[in-house]
Amino acid sequence: MHHPGIDFSRIRSAGAEGQRSGFEQFVCELAAEDPPQDGAVFVSLAGAGGDGGVECFWTLAGGAEVGWQAKYWTQREDVDKAQLDHLSAYTRSSPVAYE
Repeated sequence: MHHPGIDFSRIRSAGAEGQRSGFEQFVCELAAEDPPQDGAVFVSLAGAGGDGGVECFWTLAGGAEVGWQAKYWTQREDVDKAQLDHLSAYTRSSPVAYE
């Protein structure tokens, strides 16, 4: 995938977690600008504990949630595949339906 003009290695640091937190904030800002349906309510977890790796989500009118998860690595060889399982763990432990 080509990202013209975006140098992800230059993401601004935000908070104690540095660039990772900055990237998560960036993803949530993008998500907040794109409601999946009218009347949906946006929630940003901002690194709150117990989020299962989900940074933010939209709650739909019927109660289902559309979640966003962000992982920040600048090199493919740095990808921690174990962290990629967080979202599936979150959806299994959550009492609501996910889309």
